[in-house]
Amino acid sequence: MSTDNSENQSSNNILQAYAKAFQNYVNFKNRTSRYDYWGFILVNWLIIVFLVLTDIFLLKTSSPATSIWENFMKAYSYVLIIPQISAIVRRFHDTDKSAIKWILLPILSAILLMFIFAITVEKRTMISLTSMLILMLSIACFVCLCRRGSEQDNEYGSAIVESKSQRIKGLIIPIVLCIIPIIFVLIIGVVAGYSNAKIQHKANQTADSVYGLLVSAKGLNGLPPIVEENQAGRTGEILQKGMVSLGGEMNIKLKNGLYAVTLTEVTSAGCEALFSYNWQENSDFLQLQTQNNVDCRSCTMQVPCTLEWMYK
Repeated sequence: MSTDNSENQSSNNILQAYAKAFQNYVNFKNRTSRYDYWGFILVNWLIIVFLVLTDIFLLKTSSPATSIWENFMKAYSYVLIIPQISAIVRRFHDTDKSAIKWILLPILSAILLMFIFAITVEKRTMISLTSMLILMLSIACFVCLCRRGSEQDNEYGSAIVESKSQRIKGLIIPIVLCIIPIIFVLIIGVVAGYSNAKIQHKANQTADSVYGLLVSAKGLNGLPPIVEENQAGRTGEILQKGMVSLGGEMNIKLKNGLYAVTLTEVTSAGCEALFSYNWQENSDFLQLQTQNNVDCRSCTMQVPCTLEWMYK
């Protein structure tokens, strides 16, 4: 393992920077340029993304290699601990800062403050204060890691020579690594919002369709309409009824990719009346059934049934 501090040239590319981080696996003494450090972090980040995506794919296929892959991911994460710490220490050295003063002491101070918070303040306040403290330390550490290295020799080694291109890339890489997760979160938010809006729209269409059928449906032997038109009320994606002529509460919600309409507290007469209506008039209708497929004659005032419509 190399600990030679005479090597004062930045890596030619990020792959070389990644390899250099492992060559200096336990080197806590010398210096690492901004480009070398962030090149190592970028390659490592890409590898982790690849490992996670592959793991997700293996989980979907239920492959026997899944457990082997997960163990490999764990082993890789453990292997990374030491070179990541040593790279951080050397990066601080490159800016002519002591890792003990700028990393270890703040961490120990933060741990001490956490214990003080735990003793003196309530749990919620302690969590808030601890979160703020960790955030502040993380920001301070990130800023130091992004600083340009000292152009002069210092007590940690000779000045590392970087080209103009390497200096620019060494600053761009951490910015990109910060922006990508933000963009990713925004994309997920947009996709989730679109999906929810689509479900909402479909739920409203289904609610209107089912409600129209229920209003116009007539029961057997002159029973009143299944739903009185002025008794409907909608809340969000769910159509709710306070009272229904042949049942209690009605709900419409998404269930396994289909829209399930349930009507509770249905009596025997109400159940037969509902089954007498031609629900197939609606092209999206799939089926009407009682919960647990019980016979309508089993529905009583004491033990009412629940009916369920399924729509595409």
